[in-house]
Amino acid sequence: MTRVLYEPFEYHIRIEGHAGAAPEGGDLVCAGVSALSFALLLAVERDSYSYRPETSVERGVALIDVKCDPRGIAHAECGAVLDAFAGGFELLARKYPEFVSFERRETEDE
Repeated sequence: MTRVLYEPFEYHIRIEGHAGAAPEGGDLVCAGVSALSFALLLAVERDSYSYRPETSVERGVALIDVKCDPRGIAHAECGAVLDAFAGGFELLARKYPEFVSFERRETEDE
């Protein structure tokens, strides 16, 4: 199962695991997660937000951990970028709950 954690107040998205909806090379759920994940990394990098990505892929199991550290007015822009990608992950989790889980932590205290 792919697990996605989104913490908007921390500007943080963590994606880990493998959907496991089909054999390697034919897993459309995993392909959707991968496309969103790589587009997220590109968007954050392209917009020059300060971030600390951690990525690894081993035997089809991925870990992508992005924590942005926006400066000045970039807070709103970075938040909008992360919200958009989080929405995509949330939609995948609703459509394929047996293969993707999505958790959104709304406050800093949770």
